[in-house]
Amino acid sequence: MDGDGYSDLVVRYADGRVVVYWGSPKGIETAYSTPVSVVLEPEGSDGVSAADRATAEYIQDAKPLRLEDLTHIVVAGSQRAELVPVNFDRSFGLSTVFNCEQALAVAQGNINGCAMVDLVFTCRQPPR
Repeated sequence: MDGDGYSDLVVRYADGRVVVYWGSPKGIETAYSTPVSVVLEPEGSDGVSAADRATAEYIQDAKPLRLEDLTHIVVAGSQRAELVPVNFDRSFGLSTVFNCEQALAVAQGNINGCAMVDLVFTCRQPPR
């Protein structure tokens, strides 16, 4: 993620925290980690039914996405999705927030043919 050629690990904990564990020639070590500053949502605020929770299809993983020569971490929540840029020095830039409910993933492409990158979010249907 930081461009050093080693694999890094992004972990989203049950309480919503996101932490990057940085790779090195020795592998991934817990001593080399950085928490990502994102808005935490209280557990259970996602409105997911017990049946959906049992299938684990509701889980909003923190995922990497490459935009404008930087890797971004996608952190989706019940009311918003954040794109957090990862700098080459292992720090994080200011996140961009998208107000989309129940986001699961984001993809990029030139959707409308204007030669600019467009983002497409996939979302679950909000609870009724």
